[in-house]
Amino acid sequence: MRFSQNKTVEIDFGADRRSPPSQQGKTLVSPSKNGTDEPTANLTLTSSFIGSTIASPMTARSPSGNNQLYSEEKKHEDADASLSSDADPMDGFLPLRKIDSLDTIMMGKSIPSPIEKISQGASYHSGAQPVAKSEVAHPALLGSLTPPNPKDRVNFSPGPTGLPKEVMTEVAQSLVSSVTGEGGDGMLSAMYLSHRSPEFTDPNTGILAHAANSLRRVMSIPDGVGEDGYEILFLHGGGHGQFASVPLNLCKSKDEKGTYLVSGTWSARAIGEAEKYCAPQVISSITDDGRYLSFPQVDLNDPAQVDPESKFVYMCTNETVNGVEVFDLPTGDDRSPIPLVLDASSDFTTKPVAWTDANVGILFACASKNIGHPGLTAVVIRRDLLDPELYPFNPACPGVFHYATQAKAGNLWNTVATFNVQVVGMMMDWILRNGGVDEMERLSKAKAALLYDLIDESHGFYEVPPVAIESRSRMNVPFAVRGNGGGHDEDITARFLIDAWEEGIVGLRTITPFGVGDYLRASLYNGVNLVDTLRLADFMKRFMKINGRRP
Repeated sequence: MRFSQNKTVEIDFGADRRSPPSQQGKTLVSPSKNGTDEPTANLTLTSSFIGSTIASPMTARSPSGNNQLYSEEKKHEDADASLSSDADPMDGFLPLRKIDSLDTIMMGKSIPSPIEKISQGASYHSGAQPVAKSEVAHPALLGSLTPPNPKDRVNFSPGPTGLPKEVMTEVAQSLVSSVTGEGGDGMLSAMYLSHRSPEFTDPNTGILAHAANSLRRVMSIPDGVGEDGYEILFLHGGGHGQFASVPLNLCKSKDEKGTYLVSGTWSARAIGEAEKYCAPQVISSITDDGRYLSFPQVDLNDPAQVDPESKFVYMCTNETVNGVEVFDLPTGDDRSPIPLVLDASSDFTTKPVAWTDANVGILFACASKNIGHPGLTAVVIRRDLLDPELYPFNPACPGVFHYATQAKAGNLWNTVATFNVQVVGMMMDWILRNGGVDEMERLSKAKAALLYDLIDESHGFYEVPPVAIESRSRMNVPFAVRGNGGGHDEDITARFLIDAWEEGIVGLRTITPFGVGDYLRASLYNGVNLVDTLRLADFMKRFMKINGRRP
């Protein structure tokens, strides 16, 4: 399951371009390393936040010493006291803090240290160092996606992220046409359209059929019978919903087994749901120091490694947090005898899938990376797995998550996310117009090579985690700004984020309930084109030239 990334692009970034001036007069504040490997979420800072509470970018400890969700406001104290750092899934959540002045955000006076100062006397720590009191962070350090000139914005967020501009324009035009009745075909946008209307359900011309058929064309999804064909479903619940749906549909009781190949944050997180409904058998690539740097080395045909009683073998084909990706599924003599379940949320439509050759049973993908926007999950399931005689399901499985129920109802058992389905259809049309999945794969290789080559040749100014070269993700490039010292440097990282934000380059670090890790991330989904990636690479080169070691 290895693929060596080809270096396909040679680019001259130019010699005399300069980074913007340093942000004198702005409050430099930097989040500190949290030490957790967890997913990200976006936080945009606007003037409407003044006087409200937002998550602090600092790692915090409660007075008891446990990492817990708490704030300085009395209304949270009772609930916070009941949280357990051993059991609560939000363990390590950041404290809440007030923003009192817009001036301190956008035009605050410079302070001598980039470490944030927190008001109201709580005990906060950045790493092992205590933090003094002061002002609020620069918006770039709070994960703001609204730079000074939004028209020039390029969004490298790990998800949700942007669609290609042509698709966003088409979506906007459909909404305007729906309101004004002018232009377009006069049809209501699917944002307002009944999921029972012929415009949505017609098997030849309806929005639902168009999205499914276009996705089938893009990804060459077989349409045969039984093991030779797949149903396409558009469901609610996101990836977390599928973490539960897979064992609920494939295991009739908690005693039945599923093998989980764990290569990073998301495959590890799936086990937390799975163990409620099946008996997960775990094969992990985690290192002694808790990192994921490759995909597990496993022979899927060896009963000593993969329990033959497993109902499925689960893997995440791209780990967004860890930067680990699988490029080629095992086929031929290496083919898994047990159906594969693929979480392809962040790489679906960026490379082909060997559906029957690799014995793929289920593939699911959240829409908000490469195929649409948040609120919909595409599930591609082999038709024989829908037969309860062959694959009995857990009778406790809710109808909304039951694949056979949804397929039998034509994906209309409950109200489907109509607008999201329409956008998926638009996105598939765009991919087909632009060369199909093979061209998406070629562009993914080129974009990733631009950044990895620059980082590898920066003599340590930038650094990627030591992921095996053949496992480096094309979708998510984690990197740290090491500067001249070679170690973790929050000062220069803060400067990098602020300068990038001023140039309209956003989404490289987002503040989450789990803090921030040691690495920034550039996410290179289908909505980020080669020119966008060149722009980031050019900025990184100029920043290194200005801030790097002088001869």
